[in-house]
Amino acid sequence: MSWKPEITFTAVGAVVRKFLPESGKIAFLTLEIAGERRAEKHEFRCFDRALIGDINSLGAGMTVRISGVVQSEVMKNKAREDVVVDGRPAWVDKLTIKRMDIEGSSKPASEPDDDNVPFA
Repeated sequence: MSWKPEITFTAVGAVVRKFLPESGKIAFLTLEIAGERRAEKHEFRCFDRALIGDINSLGAGMTVRISGVVQSEVMKNKAREDVVVDGRPAWVDKLTIKRMDIEGSSKPASEPDDDNVPFA
């Protein structure tokens, strides 16, 4: 039996951008999260198909609460080969969404909510 400890996180922030590849197997979400001195942007990923649909429905400026786990994996270059530093593979931590709750919208109510217009 192996025991794999997972580090969990919870974050609340405003949607800056989202990216959903055509495959529909993954979604990337960038949130602006208030920090001690200034707001910081963080990128999250999601593999859960139900949550990917929810991420697709988000608009810029909407406030969401997400929970998930920190997962470590070997860093890859553009050719999908392992990145090696000092003879060893380089590792990177990825933030993976496991749960998401929509808190609201920071847009004024008078603005039209057009889902057909992509945002950056």
